[in-house]
Amino acid sequence: MQNLFWLQSWKEFYQKQKIEYLQNKYKILKEGFLDTFSTTENIISSFEKKSFINLQRYLLFITASRILRKFFFLSEKEQAKLIEITIGKLGGERE
Repeated sequence: MQNLFWLQSWKEFYQKQKIEYLQNKYKILKEGFLDTFSTTENIISSFEKKSFINLQRYLLFITASRILRKFFFLSEKEQAKLIEITIGKLGGERE
């Protein structure tokens, strides 16, 4: 009878330790996954910001190059007139 008691006590102790061990491992894994997901989210967010900035720069480059290309195909008189109009629109005064 006493052996049965010790066997039952040992079984309960072993099961309790097994559950604690599994809970600790689960907690470690969960923290690891959360850290990995957080890091991945930060990397993606950073990539999106860099991509957006690069897209803005590219659009600015394309726009400026088209404007300059059209500007240089104008005659000197047309260039001067365009510059004068642009300065006027920007609030500059004509000398």
